[in-house]
This record gives sequence, structure tokens and C-alpha cells, in this order.
Amino acid sequence: MNMLRYTPLSSGRSYAVGLIINFAGWIIVLAWLMSEHPDGLLQMVTEHSATFAVFGVIAMWRYLWLATHFCRAMIYQYVTFPRVRLASQNAGKASHIYAVVLSYRMESDVNATAYMAIARDIAHYGCAGTIVACISDQADIDLLESLPLPACVRLIPLMQSGRGKRDAMERALTFLANESRPANACLALIDGDSVLPPGTFSRTACLLMHDPHIGAVTANNTPAVWGSDLIRNWYWLRMQQRHLLMCSMSMSQKVLVLTGRYSLFRADIGLSREFIAQVGRDVIDHWRIGRIRMLTGDDKSTWFSVLKHGWGMLYVPDVHVCCLEKPAGNGLLNSTVPLMARYYGNMARNNGRAIRLGPRAIGLFTWWSLIDQRLSPWTTMLAPTVAVTASVLWWHSAFIAYLSWAFFTRTVQCLGIWLLCRRVHPYMTFLLMYNQMTGAAVKVFVFFNLDRQRWTRQNTGSSARAAAVYSSAPLMWTSVTLMVLAVCLMVVSL
Repeated sequence: MNMLRYTPLSSGRSYAVGLIINFAGWIIVLAWLMSEHPDGLLQMVTEHSATFAVFGVIAMWRYLWLATHFCRAMIYQYVTFPRVRLASQNAGKASHIYAVVLSYRMESDVNATAYMAIARDIAHYGCAGTIVACISDQADIDLLESLPLPACVRLIPLMQSGRGKRDAMERALTFLANESRPANACLALIDGDSVLPPGTFSRTACLLMHDPHIGAVTANNTPAVWGSDLIRNWYWLRMQQRHLLMCSMSMSQKVLVLTGRYSLFRADIGLSREFIAQVGRDVIDHWRIGRIRMLTGDDKSTWFSVLKHGWGMLYVPDVHVCCLEKPAGNGLLNSTVPLMARYYGNMARNNGRAIRLGPRAIGLFTWWSLIDQRLSPWTTMLAPTVAVTASVLWWHSAFIAYLSWAFFTRTVQCLGIWLLCRRVHPYMTFLLMYNQMTGAAVKVFVFFNLDRQRWTRQNTGSSARAAAVYSSAPLMWTSVTLMVLAVCLMVVSL
């Protein structure tokens, strides 16, 4: 496969540009600090000490929560998981590997590379395997039939019906569920543009065989991006943030998504009737919008099905599945905002029902992490709102001070990401600021518009969309306005 179009590397020019921008940022920060007289700063802080105290407590809470995730992630990656890996080395083998692969209008070289990687890795693992290939046209069938597959692997092409990814998954899983299967089999759900590295099944199936309480595992993702250096580094940053959060959550034997790129389940779970129905015909009932049929977010549906039955879930940081990424738009905004809307929309639609399971069922830390998904967009928008308000009302440099503080703290966060992931780029400080602010706005939008879903070329909405459109926008803007008014009142009165 021609990986040049998807190269994960960055050019030396982008490093140079990023370093220059960071250097300019620090010059601006230092220039601002030198321009402010210490006595004036002290007097301003003293006069508005109550305001600084209130919003400082909120900021401290957010930084402590981030630090908690970081510390848990470091412990998991360097202490807990190595022990799990060592203990699982002598675990028995899975009796059979089933794989459902979703391929929609993939290029022939991508299909050939992805399917051969899966088949060879099943053979390397040393058991029989069945691959159900959900493909979109006859050319895919012709290609798959020409592949030199190992003798132990059976490949079954399944033509998609055109009714979406979930329908294809349901049909493939139903097909496998109707076959007799041996005990201790595993089921992998894989996107067709994911390339498994050698040893993937050996290093993931053993975790299920070792611990009977673990129901599913999901792997690390390495993005291979077709796009500019800026877009590549946005994908890398997103994967690194995902890595940090996944490692942290795995300390509680829970994750917040079983990624569709590659996740491995016990076959008894993944081929159960309830699991299949959850994937194929998942719905949620919302008090205002009505019944919402889930189109996107199949990886959240599989996660919720495993979560609600109390199974443990683990993240495997030392297995790097290569995921091919081709942004749908041009430029940072056009490429990233639609992806954020899809990712955060999937999160928001599953958040409420997961919270309702309660801390006893899913664990206190996991439950509070789900609560935090609802709180974090508002706390993220709080700081710039306070800065703008303070600049207008009593300190003209407040917004500059906020930008300086944000630049400093995000640089520290990037250094933390480097300690965990061993990869950093000068663009990442600014991409982190962009992600947090833009992501907060997108999260607020999707929480008020749960029925807005977009998957590739497909637009869908709930049956109650006509009524919801008149209630979602007023409620959203009323909430944002109330937050701004509350900030203004606190800045004025404290």
C-alpha cells in the first residue's frame, strides 16, 4: 500500500515554524509581565480578591482533575500494565478468532493490506479464524477472492445493504451467532481502514484468556494522515490525549469507548443476541427530543453493552493499530469541527444512560468521569468569559493575562503528554488551546442537539426533529446567556 499519502511524519519546516511561533509567544508573555508594574498588579488582586478566589478554586479543581488523570495514566503505563502483561504471558490461547471488518468504498490497496494483515496475524497467533468482510461492491469481492490467505483462515464476503454501518454489523454478527462456535473464542470488530501490526491478537487475546472478569480490550491508535502538517499534528494530539485518558480509566478496569478501529471481545459477549441488537438497533429516549435512533457511535453502543453488565475493560497501550485518516475538508476548522461534532455527539448520546447506571455498578471514578463530561465544556468556557468581562469592567489587561496563563499551562500540559507518549511538536501548544475552546463549544452544541448525527455522506435525525429544532436552539442560547450573566454579576459584585 502506498503509505506516502498517509505519512505520519512532520517536516522540518513545520518544526521550525512551530518553534518560531512558540518563541514569539513567550516573548509576548514576558513583555506583558514586564509592562505591568508589580504594585499595580498587587493592588488589583487585592481589590478583587474574592473574584480571584472563586474562579481560582474552579481553575484549581480542573487542574487537579487533569493531574489525577495524568498520574493514573503514568502508573498504568509504567507499573500496572507491565505487571498485567507479564502475568498474561502464560495464559491459554483463544480457540477461534472471529473478525467483523467494515469496509465502505475503500481503495483496493487499502483493502488488500488490511485484510492480509488480519489473516496473517490470526495464522501467527496459531488458531483458526473467520473473517466476515462487510464490503460495498463486486470489485471488493473479486479482490478478496484473489488474496493468498492462510489455510486456517476463512474469509466470508458480505455485501452491505446500503442502510448504514450498523445494519452491516448486525447482519455480520447475526451470521456468526447462528454458527456453532467453540468455547473461549474471541470476536474482533475492526474498521476496514485499520492495519493491524504483527502480534496484535497474541498481545490482546491473552488478556481476555488470563482474566475472566475482562470482557473486552481496545488498542492504541497510530494515525497515518493524508493532509498538511497542521492536520497531522491535530490527529496526533487527539490520539495522545486519548492515550492519556484511556490509560487513566484502565486503572479502574474501565474505558469510555471500545474503539471501532480495533476492539476484541469475548465471543460469548459479542455474539449474544442482546449485544447484536444493541449494535444494530440502538435507541435512546430523550425527555424533550423523543426517541433517537443511533446511527453513528457503534463503538459507544458496544461499550455500553459491555459496561452495563459489569464486565471489565482494558486499554492495551503497547499494541499500535495504524488507522488511515483522510480529512473530509480543507483547513483546520473544516477538517476538525465535523469530526468533533461526530465524536462528541456519540459521547453525549451515551452519557446520560451510562450515568444512570450509578457509581455502584460502574465504579465511582468512572461514574464521576462521565459526570465531568457534562461539566467540562462549561468550565472550559468560564475562563475566557471571565477574562473578557474583567477586561471590559475593571482591568484592561485581563484578557492578555488569560492568554499568557493559557499559553503557559498548555505548554506544561504538552510536556506532560511528552512524558507519557514520547512525542511532541511545537504546534501542539496552540492545537491544545484550539481543541479545548473549540471542543467546548461543540460539546455544548451537541448536548442540546442529541439528534443531530452525521456519518460520512449520510445525514440523519430523530423522528422528533421538527419539534426539537424549535426547543434546542432557545435552550442552548438561554443557557449560554445565563452563564455569561452569572459571570458578569460575580465579577461586578465580588
